[in-house]
Amino acid sequence: QARFGAVMCCCGPCAMYRRSALALLLDQYETQFFRGKPSDFGEDRHLTILMLKAGFRTEYVPDAIAATVVPDTLGPYLRQQLRWARSTFRDTFLALRLLPELDG
Repeated sequence: QARFGAVMCCCGPCAMYRRSALALLLDQYETQFFRGKPSDFGEDRHLTILMLKAGFRTEYVPDAIAATVVPDTLGPYLRQQLRWARSTFRDTFLALRLLPELDG
């Protein structure tokens, strides 16, 4: 990610966005589709990719501190991990299309 100057997933609890950038991308963000079907998982990855496609920079801030709620039992934890794996698979295809633009 450092090679291309872009973080490919701004994790929800740690991410901050410009209001103007969100307003510009809100319609695309709210209507996610993958292979012609509505998709409602991996919204942090999806929003990051939309930001990059629109020409915004994403950066890693090593000193960032955030709090979030995490699953405390096996079932919810496994569902979370499956959701994350699906979004990683889906969004990797979208991100690969961006690489030539980011390498410029």
